[in-house]
Amino acid sequence: PPASARGAPSPPPLPSPIAATVLYYPHNHFGAGPPPAATPFGSGCQGLALAGNGLPQLGNPNFGLLLASVPATSPIGLFAFGSSIVHPGLDLTALGMPGCFGYATLDVGIFSGSLTAGGQSTFALPIPNHSALAGQVLASQGLALTPTTPLGLIASNGVSLTLGN
Repeated sequence: PPASARGAPSPPPLPSPIAATVLYYPHNHFGAGPPPAATPFGSGCQGLALAGNGLPQLGNPNFGLLLASVPATSPIGLFAFGSSIVHPGLDLTALGMPGCFGYATLDVGIFSGSLTAGGQSTFALPIPNHSALAGQVLASQGLALTPTTPLGLIASNGVSLTLGN
């Protein structure tokens, strides 16, 4: 007779393959995933500030980043991306950027944004409508040219981009 018939407790049931998928993967294969988010963190030096322009939703062709308080001496904004977030930030004083911190690993690259107008620069980042991207996180940070630091650059806060449905 089974153990439960003899008065002994039965072992817990094994999880179904669907339950295991939901438990162990950041998103499931039925289209559900995290909501999109552009979450600022940390602080920029000399007032340089980065923010998402909308949400990084799958299929959003109009998503982008906005770098504000760009000094008049900087003709363009620079936009850095990494596969990992550095938080708290890495102090960049030793590189010649006193008061600035690095918030992205930079392994994706640094790209130029639009020409600076009114102290702002933008970077278009259309999000493809591809379900494999759901739940992916990208670290971003803005940079601008300036004569006020030994390296000639200042850095913004970081923005964590979560691609979602």
